[in-house]
Amino acid sequence: MKENPRSSKSSNRRPSHLLVGRVGRAVGLKGEVEVQVTSDAPERFASGNKVVLSETSRSLTVETVRRQGERTIVKFAEIADRDASESLKGAELFIPLTEARALEDDEYWDHDLIGCLVVSLDGQEIGTVTDVLQQPSAVSCR
Repeated sequence: MKENPRSSKSSNRRPSHLLVGRVGRAVGLKGEVEVQVTSDAPERFASGNKVVLSETSRSLTVETVRRQGERTIVKFAEIADRDASESLKGAELFIPLTEARALEDDEYWDHDLIGCLVVSLDGQEIGTVTDVLQQPSAVSCR
């Protein structure tokens, strides 16, 4: 459920892609980057898997992935050196919604909440969900 639509508040339509990570700083000289993984599917960044780069819609292939303490370090096949990896800093990484894992009966994607009616415990209508914010400490709906 951590995989998120690119922009939940822009419309009520189903997104075509899910956010699975954000690129951090370059690591070393051979094109590796630190990735903040937002997916709860551990195999998402396995060798050979593809992600889509936000700015260009360019596809990147995971060549290697390793953990360094709490950090996830990824080498993409298309990124050859530090200069190229530095240009990715801040980029968001997506997968097509069609490649998302199957959900359990009690799970949902954040975008499924957009447009839902919010009702208090006593049955009073409060409003409609317009956005879902993933915060470090909690998930918030607007």
